[in-house]
Amino acid sequence: MLVALAACGSSATAYESHFAAGERAETAGRHGEAARAFDAASRDHASAREQAHAAYLSALEQLRSGDVAGGAKRLEAIGKTRGEHAAEARWELVSLDLAAHDPAAASELDDLLRTFPDEGIAYPALLARLRLARAAGGEAEALAVLRALEPAVAKTGSAARVANQIAESLATLGKIQEARDAFVEL
Repeated sequence: MLVALAACGSSATAYESHFAAGERAETAGRHGEAARAFDAASRDHASAREQAHAAYLSALEQLRSGDVAGGAKRLEAIGKTRGEHAAEARWELVSLDLAAHDPAAASELDDLLRTFPDEGIAYPALLARLRLARAAGGEAEALAVLRALEPAVAKTGSAARVANQIAESLATLGKIQEARDAFVEL
């Protein structure tokens, strides 16, 4: 009976084998090896979604292995696709610029928020953008950034978050009546 069950099983596809090898290498901290395995999986016969996921993981593992230029180049290409991992790829790139204190990070965050207001990364991107604004010019600068973003994110998942941050900012600036009115509109 056992022999009959074993004979009925199917062997793993090339994609599954490469992807599993990538996961094993990633878990073991062998990031260069993981990047290569995920890259191989991204080129194997599989659904477009599986290939895109493997390509994204390959880019992340390249970064972790120390190949920042190679990983960033791959993330840049993924970010331009508007695919499932585009927003995450853009967030990873902006995070690199934030860590390097790149002055372009503020405009990159603005662009990210305008392009992907309904993605999960929108809220951490908003908070990062507000930290930069407050560091550059205090609460007044944060409010200016929020007011500039407000029309771009209207009728999106980020609209309520931006509106709430505007109300909070107004309260911090001592504009109590405006803050109350803004909170009521929420």
